[in-house]
Amino acid sequence: MNKEINEIIRLCLALDKKAFEIYGKLAETGENDELNQFWNTMCDEEHNHVEFWERLQKFAQEGMIPQVFDNAWQIIKELKDLIEKVDTLFVKSKKPMSTSNSLLLAYKLEFYLLHPALGTLFNFVRLFDDHKNPADEYDHHISMFLEALNKYGSKTPEIEYLAEAL
Repeated sequence: MNKEINEIIRLCLALDKKAFEIYGKLAETGENDELNQFWNTMCDEEHNHVEFWERLQKFAQEGMIPQVFDNAWQIIKELKDLIEKVDTLFVKSKKPMSTSNSLLLAYKLEFYLLHPALGTLFNFVRLFDDHKNPADEYDHHISMFLEALNKYGSKTPEIEYLAEAL
């Protein structure tokens, strides 16, 4: 059993669990019913990601996942830093907020979840696991978010730039 890969997977799971909780909170506290439905959809997708990481965690515990990262301890540090940032977003998500603030919070969350370690593991697992893989849907996930950002966000150059960057 590789200690580093197990820790990386544990941290990825923790990130997506927190994303699931954040989208759930946004759906509960939002001021727009249509946007709340969108948050519920994002929440459902994050639940699928959580199931992926839980399955991958079992594979890793059985020694089926080799170390695929040259700089595992650096990735672990980066993921721990991201968890702290996502925890801050979670605290903010518990309070009612304006639509623009909820979109900005979700933008930050999605940006944090673009860490390359997640994508590397999504793609590696495709080699031996035929279950649903988040990589298969991630472009759609991001596209849905960008559509919501454009629909509900202020049409400012800054928002357009953020959408392009994501």
